[in-house]
Amino acid sequence: MSDYAILVGISRYPNPGFTDLEGPPNDMALFEEWLRSPTGGAIRDDPDEPHIIRLITPEPYPSQFEPDEAPPTKATFERQFRRLVRSLDQVPGKRLYLYFSGHGFAERQRHDAHAAVYTADADDDFPMNIYGTRFAQMTLRKGWFEEVILVMDCCRDSEINRRAAEPTIDEAFDEGAAAKGKLLAFYGAPFGGKAQERPIPEQDGPVHGLLTYALVKALREAPPDPAGRLTGQQLKNYIYAAWNKLFGDAAPDLPRIQTPDGADVVFPTPTERQGFVQRIRLPQPLTTSAELVVLGAQFNRLFTCRLRPLGQESYIEFPDRATRPLEFDGQTVRLRLPVGMYQCEYRGVGPPREAALIVRGEGSVEL
Repeated sequence: MSDYAILVGISRYPNPGFTDLEGPPNDMALFEEWLRSPTGGAIRDDPDEPHIIRLITPEPYPSQFEPDEAPPTKATFERQFRRLVRSLDQVPGKRLYLYFSGHGFAERQRHDAHAAVYTADADDDFPMNIYGTRFAQMTLRKGWFEEVILVMDCCRDSEINRRAAEPTIDEAFDEGAAAKGKLLAFYGAPFGGKAQERPIPEQDGPVHGLLTYALVKALREAPPDPAGRLTGQQLKNYIYAAWNKLFGDAAPDLPRIQTPDGADVVFPTPTERQGFVQRIRLPQPLTTSAELVVLGAQFNRLFTCRLRPLGQESYIEFPDRATRPLEFDGQTVRLRLPVGMYQCEYRGVGPPREAALIVRGEGSVEL
């Protein structure tokens, strides 16, 4: 299974009713750089099958242009979305990034977290738009992808006379896929609020949407959780904690970030951000299944190492049932843990064993 992305950035609105923007092309470039980075999203394009689709205001902008055909349009987005879904050939993808930067709104009568971005051909009487939230929801309901990361760096003006344009997608869906799908959504403003763009001193002055800048910074710098995972909740915590520091006294209201129900989304994390190597040695080589539970400073279970004899696959299981491979040579467990205090509880052949583990750097402990 592979990851894909559709990126939409709209900076020119030639019809009456909308001002031009400076941030979207810079925002798209910043987010795409993280998507392609080996230490970020690590998305690689196939020569015959692009994994990152870019829909952006053309630059240089044509001198002669029909405003009602200004790109990107909803039709162009839907055509690219449909091609991507068809290319999967009924094999679900792992993760889809849906990214939008431009002017946007929310429907006043709706109470759920949602937003739509105005397309370049919109005007006051014909508010053409892409309903980003609905595309994300239908992607999961149809089982096309297991996870969707939705980023809508746009305003969420509360509009009573405008409607988000429903996708041209059949409403039939896969109940099993819908129940398991994960949606992590980032909105540039709270309901009824204004997203902002401004020059970013750290970036030598280019204009960026504040949500995009904060999100990419979090993806690059946010510390993982005590189990070494960078999750949607960790990103949310980092952005909310850093918001005023990043943007000063004139920082706008916090963005709206909606994490998945149940199991969270986990992002690739470079090993150097996962903590220090710890070696936990069992009393004797393992001959049958066992488990090693790692607890945090408050004695909360961080994860369980499901240990199997040499030759069988051992793995780490988290409380949300997510798993990942475990380095285990039959007697020594090798983990990475952030700085902190931990408790290890071993349950295997013989009486249970416990050991305290204080992580300040690389270390080892005997059970």
